Amino acid sequence: MLAHSDGDISFNAADVSVVLRAASLLGKLLGLNNVCPCHLRVTSRTGAPVDGGLRYVCQSHCGATISDAAPVDGQRRRHIPDYLLLTDDGPVVVDVKPADLLDDTAVAETFEWVRAVVESLGWSFEVASEQPRVLMENVRFLAGYRRRAWVNESALYQLRTRQLDGASVGEAIHDTQGVEPLVRAALLHLLWTHELLTDLSNVLSSESILTVPVSL
Repeated sequence: MLAHSDGDISFNAADVSVVLRAASLLGKLLGLNNVCPCHLRVTSRTGAPVDGGLRYVCQSHCGATISDAAPVDGQRRRHIPDYLLLTDDGPVVVDVKPADLLDDTAVAETFEWVRAVVESLGWSFEVASEQPRVLMENVRFLAGYRRRAWVNESALYQLRTRQLDGASVGEAIHDTQGVEPLVRAALLHLLWTHELLTDLSNVLSSESILTVPVSL
C-alpha cells in the first residue's frame, strides 16, 4: 500500500504480477516490446501513445484501489481507476469518462480527490474522454500492421536507411526499393511503433507528411 495524508493507493500484488507476466509473454509472442492484452483497448479509448515510453497497461482488475486515509463525514471514499499505465516517466492513473459527464459535480469532486492522492505520490493522473473519430480510425488501421513478425525485414531496412523527414507517405513508398505492398506494410508498421510520425488527426493517405522523432 502507498499512503499519504490525502488517501491510500493499494494493490493486489498477485494480480499485478500475473498481469505483468502475461504482458511480457504476449510481447514476446507478437515480437513487440512491453505490450499487454488491453493495450489496444487503452489506445482506442484514451488515445494513449502506442509506444513512446509506455511500458505496461493494467486495467482495474490488476488491483489498484484508491481510498481515504481516514473516514470523511463518517464514510471512507473508495475508487477503482480504469487503467494504470507504467511509463518511463512513472505511473499514470487514467480514468475514462464521457465528456458530457465531466461537469457533473460528483464526478468532478471525485476526480479532484483522486488527482490529489495520485499526484501526492509523484504520479500523474489523467481523465480520458472520447477521441476524435478520424484519429481513432487511423489508430485502428495502423493496428493491423503492429506485428513485427509479419513485416518484411528488407523493406524495414530500406526505409530506415532513407531520409524520410518531410516526405509524403506516397513518396516514401514509391521511392523505396522493394515490392510495393511490402514497403507499404513496413512503413505503416513504423508509424505504429512511432519510429515515423504523421498527423493522425487527418485521414491517413499517400499525401500525409512524415516526420522523424527528434530522439531518433
